[in-house]
Amino acid sequence: MQATQLLRLAGLTALLLPSLGAGMVSVPAGSFRSGCNAEVDTSCEPNEAGVPDRTLAAFSIDRTEVSVSDYATCVAAGACSAEGLTVPLWRGKRRPGWGDACNWGKPGRDFHPINCVDFDQARVFCAWAGKRLPGEWEWEKAARGVEGAVYPWGDTSYSQAGAAANTGGRRLANVPDRTAGRVYEWPFILEAYDDGYATTSPVAAFPEGASPYGALDMAGNVYEWTTHSARAASGEPEVRQMARGGSWRRNPAYSRTSNRHFVAPGSRNVDFGFRCARSGEPGDPDVVSPRLRALVVGGQPPKPDWAARTELMRRFLLETGRFEVDVVTTVPVGTDPAFAPDFSHYDVVVSNYKGADWPEPTRRAFVAYMQAGGGLVLVHGATTRFGTWAAFNQMAGLAGWDGRSRTEGVYLYYDDAGERVRDPSEGRAGHHSTEHSFPVVLREPHPITAGMPAVWRHTPDEIYDRLRGPAERVTVLATGWSDPDEKGSGRHEPVLFVVGYGNGRVVQLTLGHGFPAYEGVGFQVMFQRSAEWAATGAVTQSLPTDLPDRDQARRRELHQERQP
Repeated sequence: MQATQLLRLAGLTALLLPSLGAGMVSVPAGSFRSGCNAEVDTSCEPNEAGVPDRTLAAFSIDRTEVSVSDYATCVAAGACSAEGLTVPLWRGKRRPGWGDACNWGKPGRDFHPINCVDFDQARVFCAWAGKRLPGEWEWEKAARGVEGAVYPWGDTSYSQAGAAANTGGRRLANVPDRTAGRVYEWPFILEAYDDGYATTSPVAAFPEGASPYGALDMAGNVYEWTTHSARAASGEPEVRQMARGGSWRRNPAYSRTSNRHFVAPGSRNVDFGFRCARSGEPGDPDVVSPRLRALVVGGQPPKPDWAARTELMRRFLLETGRFEVDVVTTVPVGTDPAFAPDFSHYDVVVSNYKGADWPEPTRRAFVAYMQAGGGLVLVHGATTRFGTWAAFNQMAGLAGWDGRSRTEGVYLYYDDAGERVRDPSEGRAGHHSTEHSFPVVLREPHPITAGMPAVWRHTPDEIYDRLRGPAERVTVLATGWSDPDEKGSGRHEPVLFVVGYGNGRVVQLTLGHGFPAYEGVGFQVMFQRSAEWAATGAVTQSLPTDLPDRDQARRRELHQERQP
């Protein structure tokens, strides 16, 4: 389904089904402790690393998981698919023997969570409902609050809660318990705890297990899809989607708020469902968005305008009202062994850097920052440096020049039929067209480009072409036609794409050669939204009224910023 179709459905649903906007809880802006809190949790796993002060904008999230009844409404409207909802698909194989645990079409389960849904079915439902799937860190904050609790209700274990339940006390979540143990022979059944359900429970069945914000079932019942994608392990070829929260049939340790579960996005299992989220609306008196911390890195380019472009990046970020911005540069020429910014202090690093290699300790610190969940935006010439730095080439996905090999990696582009092409053929690594105006075509729906015209004209700029690299975990959001008459490649080349690296988010915006490009409204909007998404995994900025369209570029004059 195209992005414009999803947005149109979302708008219609907001008018026709306002009840779907109800039943959400608000999560205020601010910092929280993400990742496993070893001070109170003895089950920390290596992939549960976080940061003590991860900052998010305000958002809302569904109070409950999406129910069978909710999903049926979307199917009846013709927007959602019921395909596969009765037969699980797990590890690439249909599992008809597990079908009894799928809730779709089963009597008495209308208010159980919809399960046996894949990532795309969840995404489409949320868009139809005028919402979106939550980001991973949004989900975690909504589940645990700000202090790093082990479970939504605090640090009380299931065994402790079970002992209380035996005397009329607490039943907090649906996990493998004594009731499930009478049906299934699993090694991790909690004999000291009984929630009363062998499979899923109705949504909102455990009000005592509410999160600090009032969200229910964020531990157990069904795993919940989030928008975060990653590789489960270094070197693993398949990119997987992140699911959170544990379930009725998995080890109860997996229902801890910090636990992360990687799964193929096409899987439809009996313990996978979802809930939706919505970004805070500008002007909402209950929404106070914190300032994100951005570091713009510049330095050592030969052209006198380079410093002015760094200043424009700083200004564009400040104009959003979302950022505090620092700028750091290296010495004008040569190497700079003292160059060692503290990347961990920032939510996003914006690179306008085309200088000398960074000192090895600085490289290591930056790799650690990105692997732990940092954000990076590479703008135009920033991708033409660090040709021999393997980790940078992984982050960039595609890059050019600076001694890069004619044979290493692949080209990535779109053909005239609109299909993405991975081309391993030998050839140069980096080239560009002349500066000219051209249309930008959106390719994949994404928060950065949501609401922008499907095709819009850009002010005069270069189009990078023949960039090559590992191109792993790359999603191309927009392309530009590299016209041979303008010395281009004759291909639809990526001009905006996102890359996953460790737990971090990378955006590469290959546009932005000169001031005509920086004056383009389309460029400014994509740059600003890219920085926010790289920092948080979401975009809260509203779109301006002077967006370009298919036929006409829009520009904001920046003459006063030009350098001689």
